[in-house]
Amino acid sequence: MPDYVLYRGYRLQGVWGVTMTELFDEYKSDQARKWLEHVKELGARIKLQKALVDAERELLDGLKGIEYDTMPKAHNVTDIADQIEKLQHSISDYSANLAEYIEARRDAVERLRRLERPEESTCLILRYVIGLQWIEVANEMSYTRDGVLKIRNRALVNTWDVMPPECKDPIPKAY
Repeated sequence: MPDYVLYRGYRLQGVWGVTMTELFDEYKSDQARKWLEHVKELGARIKLQKALVDAERELLDGLKGIEYDTMPKAHNVTDIADQIEKLQHSISDYSANLAEYIEARRDAVERLRRLERPEESTCLILRYVIGLQWIEVANEMSYTRDGVLKIRNRALVNTWDVMPPECKDPIPKAY
């Protein structure tokens, strides 16, 4: 007989010895982690998109010193105009995604600052908003890695109370 129960996609370990409060804390922690991971992923996507825009710019930047009279027919002004149009489209996409990320990041920082314990908000901001690794968070906060992970566990449960309602899954009904 397994020592866990699957409940609405959640693997609940040792259910028979666990209180409802512990199960609800696990649920809240999971919801908060998903929200914060989403903010972190937006940041990673922005960095990648910026790198792609910079690479496209660099390609076009190299076209300055070309003598177009001696250029082969395959590279004409229309090709360059097409490349410029593609770059403008990439910049437009980057700008729209950057605005979304800035808003999500600002909202996350504002909400995390509402946590009662400053070390909890600092821990989560450094990890999920700034993007530091756990060992870097520990060094920044002058804690051990294990100490920071304990703070994180408590902070994620408390974050559920301040996170946006639209990011929460509906609470399963008790039967």
